[in-house]
Amino acid sequence: MKKSAVLAAALAFLCASPAVADYKAEYKAYKTALESGDYGAALKHGEEAWRQAEAELGDHEKTAILAYNFAVLAYDFDRAKALAAFRRSLALTERSFGALPAADIRLGIANCDLALDVPNKEKAAALRSLLEAQVDTTPVTFNAAEGWRLAGLHELNAKKFNAAKKSSDKARAIAEKLSPQPKRLIAESLAIGGISRVIGNNSRTNSTIVEAVELLDRAIVMFPPQKSIDSFDPLFSEAMLWRFAIDAMAESEDREQALKRIDKELDADAMCRWEQSRPADCEIVWEARTPPRYSAEAIKKSLIGSVLVGYDLNETGVERSVLIGALNGDALSKAAIKSMATWKLKQPVPEACRKNHVTVFKFVIKYR
Repeated sequence: MKKSAVLAAALAFLCASPAVADYKAEYKAYKTALESGDYGAALKHGEEAWRQAEAELGDHEKTAILAYNFAVLAYDFDRAKALAAFRRSLALTERSFGALPAADIRLGIANCDLALDVPNKEKAAALRSLLEAQVDTTPVTFNAAEGWRLAGLHELNAKKFNAAKKSSDKARAIAEKLSPQPKRLIAESLAIGGISRVIGNNSRTNSTIVEAVELLDRAIVMFPPQKSIDSFDPLFSEAMLWRFAIDAMAESEDREQALKRIDKELDADAMCRWEQSRPADCEIVWEARTPPRYSAEAIKKSLIGSVLVGYDLNETGVERSVLIGALNGDALSKAAIKSMATWKLKQPVPEACRKNHVTVFKFVIKYR
């Protein structure tokens, strides 16, 4: 979770009669929930505090603050609601109700707009215009860091890899100055930075490869635990795929020496750190795990890549497999899924250990 609390402003309460205490009681409940990490309750009370202020105070400085606080918290959960709250806060701020930073609120609005439609070029351009207007005086705020992260994500999807690298680096630099640090934002910025350094780069140097690996390794351990193979974070998946693909590339191109100093065993299941803890006796012992075979199409195209697959077990082997992601398309992923159908357990594992496992296939071509 990125905020254990990012409060835009604290409300200074003067003595007041019980008749106007509703929004204050909700605000206090919001703060208590936020400090305890109960984000569901914080969202509920934060929104109610804002709504009560609208009813009790109307156009007022405290209404603007409560709308902003709710928008910042709601951003991760309901961006449409966050957008409405940011817009209300900006409208009040522009009419001189309070002293919230209007430029930062505009960034929040632009972030919501693009987050709801990442491929949109016009929204991306609008956000970048706001970011570049502050390039010499970039505020250390969550909205500024998130703005650069979104710009980097848009650029990565648009195959503007050099721009994505620069934007993600700016996002991370700002985010690392925040207190508390928004770990999810930093993880995603690291992932975008690592991927953009290696993807689409036909002149990859050993130093570039090492730099990408170091960023991806940092990103992977910072992503929050996954809940299920059926709801896997797409950017986390891509970070893992590229991390394993770099290994495959290094092996295929005889560049293992470049990665030698990075002493890290890659374990996809451990990387995901499932939220539901597994019992201690969950070790899986395989009797047979036939590796996938390169298809004629893959060999013809000299495909190198990786495939990330989630799977559930039954008493004898793989009961269900889910393709989470693949680099280099169907030719590799179909081979991986097909091979898993033949895997056999040496002994059954307890029922509590059978769900939500992950494996990664590396496809390497060695030229002799």
